[in-house]
Amino acid sequence: MGFFAPAHTPAPVLDKLAPALREITQSPELRSKLLDMGFEPLGGTPDEFAASLKSEFPLWAGLVKAAGVTAE
Repeated sequence: MGFFAPAHTPAPVLDKLAPALREITQSPELRSKLLDMGFEPLGGTPDEFAASLKSEFPLWAGLVKAAGVTAE
């Protein structure tokens, strides 16, 4: 699970948001609720999340193509 911010969000803003969101998603109460909904809060860094997205893109692109999904 990860969070997105608008393009060109200033780095100082992201530097404050990232650890706050990581702390919140690791709280026992929210973590339990997220797991119940099928999310896995890992608590990584923004760079780790970006790398994860980049590595998964080819898989999802291939699945979308194989399923014949097209934009409307």
